[in-house]
Amino acid sequence: MNTTMRSENTIKRVVRLMLTLAFVFMLSGLTLAAAAPAKVKTLKATAGESSVTLKWSKVSGADGYFIYTQVGSGTIKRAATVKGGTKKTVTIKKLVNGTTYNFYISAYKKSGKTTLTGEKKGPIACKPRIDYPGRVNLKMYANGSQKVVLSWAKKSKASYYEIYQKNSAGTFVRIGTTKKTDVTISNLTNGVEYSFKVRAVRKVSGKVAYGGFSNVATGKPAKLKADLSQVHRIYYKSKIVNVGKSITLTSTDKKKKKTLKAGTSVIVSDYVRGGTSTIKVGNYFYKISTSKLASLSGYSYNGKLQYSKATAEAYVNYKGYKSASKYFIWISTYTQRLYIFQGSKYNWKLIRTCKCSTGQWGWATPFGFSTMGGRDYKWWFGEYQFAYYASHIRGGAIHSELYYPGGTTKYTGVGTLGNPASHGCVRVEKSNAEWIFYNCAPVHTEVLVY
Repeated sequence: MNTTMRSENTIKRVVRLMLTLAFVFMLSGLTLAAAAPAKVKTLKATAGESSVTLKWSKVSGADGYFIYTQVGSGTIKRAATVKGGTKKTVTIKKLVNGTTYNFYISAYKKSGKTTLTGEKKGPIACKPRIDYPGRVNLKMYANGSQKVVLSWAKKSKASYYEIYQKNSAGTFVRIGTTKKTDVTISNLTNGVEYSFKVRAVRKVSGKVAYGGFSNVATGKPAKLKADLSQVHRIYYKSKIVNVGKSITLTSTDKKKKKTLKAGTSVIVSDYVRGGTSTIKVGNYFYKISTSKLASLSGYSYNGKLQYSKATAEAYVNYKGYKSASKYFIWISTYTQRLYIFQGSKYNWKLIRTCKCSTGQWGWATPFGFSTMGGRDYKWWFGEYQFAYYASHIRGGAIHSELYYPGGTTKYTGVGTLGNPASHGCVRVEKSNAEWIFYNCAPVHTEVLVY
């Protein structure tokens, strides 16, 4: 074979190789184009507050989805990338309530370093909106002379509540707003029927959404069935000092004047260290500088007094006390009684009353509220005495009287029920301690010591 023929054969081989490579590249390009994922067939949008939730049909072979948004005729922008071909939903957040958005979606697939994107599905229009706060269930209570209390459960999405009262023309007129879940309406006429309704309002970024109006609550204000002026905490004893020969005071109701000499024994109803205290002389109360009182010398209480059912219920309901459970306990330090109520705020019913012993002089049971916590079936005081059924509160516990180690003989060297005798705890008879232990303590009942 001569040189010319060999050159021609070489050229032919090169040409064939180039044609083969070109064909391969052409096929490769066709393969890439054909591998782009299909168009999403269905796309749905659901409005939420400052958000829209999108749901779509799965595309076979997709590695994920691109989500796009558009406002009006503006630019289409990518808003989210959903990775994973099996995922079919996403929530787009931080949108403007009341604004209409157009949404698009396209499936994508990865091929090496290349992302193949399918055709866009859309637009689907949707407008995010404020969540409505829901309808209020209104309750009304006659809770004192010339007033009523309106109460309802909190609505989690409510910003505030509007209060409406029916006027003489039979029309409901808005009389105020509140962020609380109860409100007292005053300056009413006893015995006259009044009607009210309430609705929740939600306000977000200047936009407002109203819940439905509540049921209409109707009732008549009336005087309380009990005199609550007799309800008070334990009093103290003291003497008037540093007044020279005498001091003249005017009662807090301006109806009585009283001249007291140094050394006069008085009852202190409210002791304010370094300020002005309140003393009780006879049936009247007087304000006096605490500096003119000697040190407190003991308690003044009435262990023979037990408030009536009407008085006890009127007191806790008038005060609007509440509890995390269906029970509420009031420990009266003045009467040395423990009162147990069942119900709810403004609607407590007295179900159990018993004698108790709060802290003795120098070991006062802390005043105020506390929530029942832990429990101990037996609670030891050293190695010689213990109590049954201890339900823990702030400063100690409510428990039975003390017993010797055998558990059958009471330890009586620390006073009796109906008198301040403990070291800060609250003692009751064993059966009452047991009832509280099993009914009130496990549900974190609220306890008031007053």
